[in-house]
Amino acid sequence: MEASDKEKQMSLEIQRKKDGSVRSKWWYGQFSANGKSRCVNLDVKIEDSIQTPAGAL
Repeated sequence: MEASDKEKQMSLEIQRKKDGSVRSKWWYGQFSANGKSRCVNLDVKIEDSIQTPAGAL
């Protein structure tokens, strides 16, 4: 993978509280721009139910 391709990647994220429960009902996109990490609300609602990870309890 070339460096230019890597710079164009965005990962999806579900934001969680410290206890592992879901903080928001929206999908977020995480990416880097100008050397800074950014996380933006994509205005796409999470449609399915989300379980708390077993290790978070």
